[in-house]
Amino acid sequence: MDKSFKHLSDREALKVENEILKMKLTLERGGIFGKTDDPNFTPEMEHAFLQSIMEVERQFDERKAIQVFDKIGRPRCFNPAAELTDEELILALKELLYLLNEHRIILNVSDDSIKEREVYRFITEDLFYQEIHDFDIERTSVVVHFDKLDDDPEFENTMLAIEGCIRPILDKEPMERFFYFGLEQLKLNQHHNLTQEEFAILVNMFKQVYDELQVDEINETETILQENDCEVKGTYMVTAKAGKENCMLTGNWTVHFEKDLKEGHWYIVGVEIEGIDF
Repeated sequence: MDKSFKHLSDREALKVENEILKMKLTLERGGIFGKTDDPNFTPEMEHAFLQSIMEVERQFDERKAIQVFDKIGRPRCFNPAAELTDEELILALKELLYLLNEHRIILNVSDDSIKEREVYRFITEDLFYQEIHDFDIERTSVVVHFDKLDDDPEFENTMLAIEGCIRPILDKEPMERFFYFGLEQLKLNQHHNLTQEEFAILVNMFKQVYDELQVDEINETETILQENDCEVKGTYMVTAKAGKENCMLTGNWTVHFEKDLKEGHWYIVGVEIEGIDF
C-alpha cells in the first residue's frame, strides 16, 4: 500500500489506489472503465483485476517471442507421421493436443474434413516452428488456426528448410528430430544413402567438435518449386567456439525436397552446407 495514503483506512486507501491505476491505464493505454453496482465486486477484487491488466501490458511491451516447440518443453516423444500407424497417430495426437492445451496453446481446426494425420503433421512440422508471444499470465491463451485452404508449399518448404533443417544442424543442441525428413536414402554433403540415424550421427559429430555454436544468420535466397521437387537455397553465418578459439563458419546451403505422390506431402531428402566437413 502506498504510504501517502496512511491517513486513510486500508479499504479507502485501496479504493484511491485503484482510481490511480485506472487513470494510468486510461492515459497510457486508452482504457475505459465503467462503474459497477455489484456489491460483491470488492476493492480487493478490483485491485487484483487492474494489476492483471498492468501485467498483461508489461509483458506485451516486452514482446518476448518463443517458438511453440520451446514453449511446450522441447518434447522428444513424438515420431514423424510417416512412422506411425493410424492407431498410434491418433493416440499421439491426443497427447500432443493435451500438451499444447496444458501450455495454453489452443489449436482451432476450422475444417472438419481435415484428417487427424494432417493435423498431426501441421503441429509437428509447422506449428512447432511458429513463434508466439511468450505470455506467462494465468487464464491467457494463444489460439492458433489451421485451415487447409491456407496451404502454401513454397512458403512452408522455405520455413521447414530453415527452422526444421538448417538451424537444427547448425546450433549446438543435438539433432534428434526428423518429422520432415524422408526415412532413408538421405544425402548430406558428400554422404549418400543415409538413414535418419546415420544422418544424425554425422551432424552430431560435427557439433561435438565445438564447445559453443551460435547461429548469427540464416537467410533464404531462392526457392524453386516444381511439381514433385523443391529446392531451397540460402546463406548462413555461425560463430563457433572451441576452447579459447573462436572462428566464423559461413557459406551457402541448399535443402532438397521431394513430394510423396501418395500422401501429397513434402519430405527433405538432401542437404548441402558449404564450409562444414561432416
